[in-house]
Amino acid sequence: GTGPASNPSKAVTPKGPSRVGLGLSTHKVTFGSESTEHFSVIVRPLSAVGKVAVRTLAGRTLCTIALKGGKGRCTLGSRELRPGSYTIVAVYGGDRFLLGARSGPCRLVVRR
Repeated sequence: GTGPASNPSKAVTPKGPSRVGLGLSTHKVTFGSESTEHFSVIVRPLSAVGKVAVRTLAGRTLCTIALKGGKGRCTLGSRELRPGSYTIVAVYGGDRFLLGARSGPCRLVVRR
């Protein structure tokens, strides 16, 4: 067998779309007590594998979540962000079968 059917690894399957949703446990935290903030993500389809980075719109990664069943969560690190208002997004990098995606923005306020 030297035809294309004998080497299926060469077949290129187009990647399907994915969607990622981001949830915040609270939208206001006090500086020094940021660990009360939990980020949760869900990637559809739920067969998605890989990682989701939770980051500020400015590009600072706050935490990285390894997906299990398309879902995961992480906690904001203590003193990770200065007091102020931030726009947070979740960025899914994609996997063998799915294209990457980015969530809609969520607002987080860090109070003094």
